[in-house]
Amino acid sequence: MIETIVLIDTMEKIKKFNVACQHHMGDVTVCSGRNIADGKELYKYRIDGKSILGLYSLDLSTPVKVEIEGDIDEELKSVINEMIA
Repeated sequence: MIETIVLIDTMEKIKKFNVACQHHMGDVTVCSGRNIADGKELYKYRIDGKSILGLYSLDLSTPVKVEIEGDIDEELKSVINEMIA
């Protein structure tokens, strides 16, 4: 699994990220609402990156954590690199 922090703060970025996630064969999870409890990193919201409605439901004014399962393809890698916070 690959984990990174990205900023998806515009409608254009949301659409571009979502399309790249839909083309990815594995799961893509977007985590928001970060908390630290007992030294552990916890997230209030975990949504499927392939769900455009799920992405629109998050507060994307702050960076989010993205967890990518499986081999990352060039399209998704390129989009992620553009959005790394």
